[in-house]
Amino acid sequence: MAIDYPVGEARPFYHLTPEMVLKSFESLGLVPSGRSLFLNSLENRVIEVELAKPIAYPSYGHREDETEIKSIVAKFYRPFRWSMETILEEHKFCQRLRAAQIPVTHPLNIDGQTLFQVPPSFFNNNLSSMGEVKPIPFYFALFPKEKGLLVDEPTLEQLKIVGFNLARLHEVGESFECHQRPLFNVANYANFGLNNILQFEHLPMSEKGRIQKLGGNLVSVIEKCFHLFSHKMQTIHGDLHYGNILWVDGKMVFTDFDDMAVGPVTQDIWMLSQLGSEQEILRKEAILEGYESYRPFPRETLKLNLALKALRYLNYLGWVCKRWEDPIFQQTFESYETLHFWETACNDFNLAFKQIEFLVSNEVANSGSETRSIQEGDLEDQDNIGQNWQPPEE
Repeated sequence: MAIDYPVGEARPFYHLTPEMVLKSFESLGLVPSGRSLFLNSLENRVIEVELAKPIAYPSYGHREDETEIKSIVAKFYRPFRWSMETILEEHKFCQRLRAAQIPVTHPLNIDGQTLFQVPPSFFNNNLSSMGEVKPIPFYFALFPKEKGLLVDEPTLEQLKIVGFNLARLHEVGESFECHQRPLFNVANYANFGLNNILQFEHLPMSEKGRIQKLGGNLVSVIEKCFHLFSHKMQTIHGDLHYGNILWVDGKMVFTDFDDMAVGPVTQDIWMLSQLGSEQEILRKEAILEGYESYRPFPRETLKLNLALKALRYLNYLGWVCKRWEDPIFQQTFESYETLHFWETACNDFNLAFKQIEFLVSNEVANSGSETRSIQEGDLEDQDNIGQNWQPPEE
């Protein structure tokens, strides 16, 4: 399961120099050329490293157009976020998907391992300067560099391809047993987010009471939704948006399983359909058409989507607040220190509460009789929820 974040959990990243990255590669018998490039990432540190001596693609990862790996992408996991066992469960799932010929990024297996630790000796001097008493478990994994483009506005045909491959991913996830990954529920995401917001040192005192009340109301109605609408829990991607899908020559690849969880399959749908946008219905139906060409989709779980969006919004805000010590978060989210930002968040909480409460009330009122279908005008301004929210860069 996830490990709570102690104060100072970002500090090891301060000392992740290009020299330390190259030395970590050399400790595995790899020969870097000396060229490295730090890629955009918030939660972890992701670095592309060129190899002076390319390595062969493993049999399970061979691609027709390439037979050797010339560049590797190293992912240095944020210390204390996940345990070693939790990360390995992510790797195992990706390898299972790859074995089923589902297009996913996969960690390289070197001498029977996919997860490595920066040798503690690399940190000795730096740790003493930080006042640390014991070594920090600093894990990293290596991935082949994937060629491809991010597509912000996929065509309906592309969305059908995504839906088809997502169905295959969920088929594997249905039988993949998770023991370490978090449950996608109110306690682990909504409560977590709200608690971290309320502890944020830059939260305006004038808004704290409103946030506590409106956020609490929102958490409560999300929980009602989870209890009311039936949903099966299984292994899912957990963070599937357009930034985590690469395209090359009409083919797609799922990336970044860092937030892999056990949750309802519709969690992997709503961000792709852009819930609340003018294109939502067309996008959703294209995804489901592709999905259902392979296996049935439990459409009754779509009623959870609005609650899942609000849950993610709470969690995202709290995640940024929890990470505030890390300078990259302060640079990226400057508005979190402004009164206007939190006034807007309060309005978002209130709007989301009203919309989800409407769904819940409609379901309860019509239970046992013919349920009135939700019309387009019932959820006015649905697209306004989460104006502050942006998808993670990684």
